[in-house]
Amino acid sequence: MSRSPEIVVVTGNHPFRERAFDAMLQALRGVCARRLPLESLLTETVPSQAEGYLFYNFHQEEPDSSVRGWIESLLERGVGLVVLHHALLAWPTWPLWDCIVGASGRDEFSYYPAQRLTVRVADREHPIVRGVTDWEMTDETYRMPEPGQGVHLLLTTDHPNSSRAVGWAHQQGRARVFCFQSGHDNRAWDRSEFRQVVENALLWTTGRL
Repeated sequence: MSRSPEIVVVTGNHPFRERAFDAMLQALRGVCARRLPLESLLTETVPSQAEGYLFYNFHQEEPDSSVRGWIESLLERGVGLVVLHHALLAWPTWPLWDCIVGASGRDEFSYYPAQRLTVRVADREHPIVRGVTDWEMTDETYRMPEPGQGVHLLLTTDHPNSSRAVGWAHQQGRARVFCFQSGHDNRAWDRSEFRQVVENALLWTTGRL
């Protein structure tokens, strides 16, 4: 049996319920996730066998050359990337993060806490959402620019306080990327559908699914 892919979870510049978030990560049985703040990521020894990264950070200023070079190297090496919730709005003026997210103009957004929304599966044949049914949950929603052409739309909502796109996949450089608007707190993290999408996305972006 092949080992589970090792995933580094990148955080920073945004508070969250760490224990509940870690419990969600530990429940993802198909992956082995390690959480590190961006500020220490480049100074610590990141496991060389890491196959993917889940971004859950909210840095606003454009990254320095070391961070830019590191993320560029991930794309060049084809390392899988999952961009979760507020990380979609990180680095709003950095063109490369626009490309990774698949949307520009990200400095123009509104957020709405504790919204009750229905998430619908747009393509039931894609590995990330195969077997996942539509579900309802309470989560913080964003009105932000919709992803552009070239992305594969997988999850949607018709909630008036949310962008239509909730989850989408695409290729950036050699890397597979999945972006997921949801995931503010345990009201989303505790949903089995949310966890399944995140686990499938990590497996798909790392080439395991």
